[in-house]
Amino acid sequence: MGMFDYPDFTARDDDVASFWLAKYDHTRLPDDYFTENYGEDDDEEFNQYSHDFRIGFYDHDYQETACTDDGTSKPIAELLRGSWASSYRNAVSEAAKARGYIETSLIWIMFNFRYDPSISGVIETDDLLFLGVFPFDKSAPP
Repeated sequence: MGMFDYPDFTARDDDVASFWLAKYDHTRLPDDYFTENYGEDDDEEFNQYSHDFRIGFYDHDYQETACTDDGTSKPIAELLRGSWASSYRNAVSEAAKARGYIETSLIWIMFNFRYDPSISGVIETDDLLFLGVFPFDKSAPP
């Protein structure tokens, strides 16, 4: 399937974000796992990540990655220090803990994006686990 064949989970005005975590050392992911394909052929996947989670084209300007440089794990709350993090840090940490994760080496965040595994049919892969959709506050500090 191509990059425009999957559902569009964009939620521009909802102030929600979707969160995934790496289930192991993120340096084991292929180097181009998240690399966007801006080729002329819309029938190609946007990237391996979007293929795995059945996500079509997305705006990378609304995406952040919280990770360690070397792939070592850290407590999730320590990784979440980016945009508006104080408004979602505890909720995301608790959701990860409920799934058996207190540490990770990577968290993939898509702001203004409401991923729904009941539509895509994918909640996790061998590499990543979808944690959920959480509200964020644009006035909150990191």
